[in-house]
Amino acid sequence: NPLIAQTSNRNFRPDPSWRETLVHRKDPLNAYLLVYPSIRDSRNERLMGIAWEGIERLAKLSGDIFENETSMVEYWSAYVQFLYHAMSLTSSPIPSEFRSISVCLNYILRNISYSVVYTNQPNSTQLFLQNLAGFTRTNLQLLQSSSEVDQTHYEESLESLLEAWVLILGSLDDGCLSQALTEVKESIKGIFEGYVQVRVFIAEKELEYDDQENLPPDVQYYDEQLQKVAHLGRLDAAVSVNLMSSALTRTTSNFRECVAKGGDTKRILEEFHWLIIISGHLLCDVPRGEQPIVPDLINEISKHHFPDPVVRLVNCVWQIAQLENMCLNERKVEQFWSPLLASTIVWFMNMFCPTYLWQNSPRISPSLLSAYGKDSPQALQLLEFLVSKAVTNLRMWVGEIEVGEESCNLLLSISRLNVDYATILRINSWSKLIQSHLESNSLLDDLAPSVLRIYMRSLTSMRVGSTIEEKANYFKKITEPLENRLS
Repeated sequence: NPLIAQTSNRNFRPDPSWRETLVHRKDPLNAYLLVYPSIRDSRNERLMGIAWEGIERLAKLSGDIFENETSMVEYWSAYVQFLYHAMSLTSSPIPSEFRSISVCLNYILRNISYSVVYTNQPNSTQLFLQNLAGFTRTNLQLLQSSSEVDQTHYEESLESLLEAWVLILGSLDDGCLSQALTEVKESIKGIFEGYVQVRVFIAEKELEYDDQENLPPDVQYYDEQLQKVAHLGRLDAAVSVNLMSSALTRTTSNFRECVAKGGDTKRILEEFHWLIIISGHLLCDVPRGEQPIVPDLINEISKHHFPDPVVRLVNCVWQIAQLENMCLNERKVEQFWSPLLASTIVWFMNMFCPTYLWQNSPRISPSLLSAYGKDSPQALQLLEFLVSKAVTNLRMWVGEIEVGEESCNLLLSISRLNVDYATILRINSWSKLIQSHLESNSLLDDLAPSVLRIYMRSLTSMRVGSTIEEKANYFKKITEPLENRLS
C-alpha cells in the first residue's frame, strides 16, 4: 500500500528507502518472473490483470530511487528480461497480454531513455531491438487474423509499440549516436510495409460491416498513429517512398481494368484511400500552427536519387485525381467512385500544398524546387490543376460536406501561399471562381454552412493589392454577394 500510494499515471517514485528491495535485489520483479507462467496458464483474466497492473507499476519506476545511470540501466536490463520472457510465451497469444506487454515497453522507455542504455550498455540494445521488432511484426500479423473483439486489443498494442519506436528514435537525435540509429534502421525493416498491408486488409474487411456510416474518419482517428508510422518509414525513406509508388501504380492499373469490365471497385477504392493517407503522412508533417517544411529524410532522397522518387509518388496521386475527374465527367461517380476517396485526395493536396508548393528555400532539393518551386513553370500549372480540382469538387459533390470542407481547405491553403495576386489571377480556374462568385451562378447557395465559412475565408485570405484602399475594395467586392444573399 505505501508503494501504490506513490504511483501516478506515468511515474512510480517511491522513497529511496525502498532502493534495496526494488533496485538492488529486485524482489517484486523476480517474484513476478517466478509466478507469471502459472498465472498465465490459469487463463484467469482477472488474475492476469492484477499481475500486469503491478508489472506496469514497476515499469514506471523513476526518481531518487536510482543512485546513478548505472543502477538505472541495470534495472532496465532486468525489467526487459522479464518482458522477453513474457514475449516468449505469446506463441499462443492472449490479446490482453499483448496490450499489457506493449504498454510496459512504452513506460520503461519513457522513464529510462534508450540513449542512456545504449551509452552505458550498448551490447544489450541489439537484442532488445530484435525482440521489439519481432513482437511488432507478430502484432501486425495478429491484427489480420484476429476477431473483431480481439482486434481492439491488438490495435491498442500496436499504438503502444509504435510509440515505443518513436521514443527510441527521439532519444537518438544526437548525432553522436549514429551507430545506434543504424541499428534501429536495420531492426525495423518490413514494419512499415507490414503496417501498410494491415491497414488495407482491415479496411477491406470492414466493408462487410453494416455500420460503415458510423465509423470515425480515418484521417482523424488514426492521425497520431500515422505520424508515428511515417516516422519509421522515413528511416529508410527511399524504400518506403518507392513502396508506396509501386502500390499506387499497381492499384491504379487494377482500377482501370475493373472499370473496363464494369466490376465492383469498392475494395480498390479502400486501397486507394489508405495508400494515399499513408503517402501523405510519409511525405508531409501535419501542420501544428507553423509553416510546414519538407521532412529532412524525404528531402535527402530527393537530392540523391534520379529520377526523383518523391516527385514520382506525388505524380501517382495526381493520376488518381485525374481518374476521379474522368469518372465525374463521364457521370460514372456513383458506379465507380466514392465521396470518401474524393475527400482523401483533396486532403493529400492540402497536406502537399503548404509543404512543397511555391517554396524557394535553398535547403529544399533542386529537383523539388524544379517541380514545385516559386520560379518553376510547372508550379503555376500545378496551381491551376489544384484549384480546378477543388472547384470541380464543390460543383460535382454537392451535399458531401467532408468533400466540400477539404476542397475549401485546399483553396484556403493556396490563398495563403506566398503568391502575389497578379500571379493568382493568371490561374484560369481561380479567375473563373472569383467571376462566378460575383455573378448569379455563385456556389453560395449550394454550400453547407461549415463549407461556406472555409470558402469565404479562402477568398478573403488572398494577398491582394498594395494599398489599404485596394484591399478594402477587394474585400467589399468579395463579401457583397454574401451580404445580398443574407438580406
